[in-house]
Amino acid sequence: MATIKSVLNQRRSPRQARASATIGVILDATAQLVRSGNIADLTTNKIAERAGVSIGSLYFYFPNKEAILIALARRLLQEDAAAMRLALSAGGDPIRALIGTLIARHQCDPAVRNAAMAAHIGAGFGGEHVESVISAVGDITQNLFPTHAPSPARLFVITRAVLGVCRALTSGEVVAPANVLEDELVTLTMGYLGATDEPHSLSRAPAQPPPLPVAPGSS
Repeated sequence: MATIKSVLNQRRSPRQARASATIGVILDATAQLVRSGNIADLTTNKIAERAGVSIGSLYFYFPNKEAILIALARRLLQEDAAAMRLALSAGGDPIRALIGTLIARHQCDPAVRNAAMAAHIGAGFGGEHVESVISAVGDITQNLFPTHAPSPARLFVITRAVLGVCRALTSGEVVAPANVLEDELVTLTMGYLGATDEPHSLSRAPAQPPPLPVAPGSS
């Protein structure tokens, strides 16, 4: 029996340059329509018309518009990862380079990112959003903190904290200029990842056993 994820995924993977080009045109057309109108009005027929392909060609690769939006989200995530690798290869402060790149990426084309990521997360693929960021932060922190590399739990928390702020920018929740938010996130990341676990464990209250049940009628 087909799962929801299998239904929403692409029907075919592009194995040839022509197929890859067709998919690229479909994704570009989808992005153009999202920018110019209401996402609720988006249909496969409109996408095929804008892309200049037959509806049959579109359905050869995608079963519905949700699958197209998911593919568009994955293309954005691949572009995010490429941008992070480029920023990190330039030298300098790697944490600042990573955070600055994420902020810039999330401010670019917000309508398309919002629509694509909403479909992507709604289909259960939210974990893919943090994979490249966790990998990049993990590599960076092994060099910055060789004596106490952050735990997977700590990487989980900080990556989602950073991405949460970036996604708020995509949604238009601007409470400060991007450079100010970048400074705050760099300070947060360095302080959190550079801290040891000892202060937290010492300040944590010891676990208390649950109270014993009281028998009815006892005083």
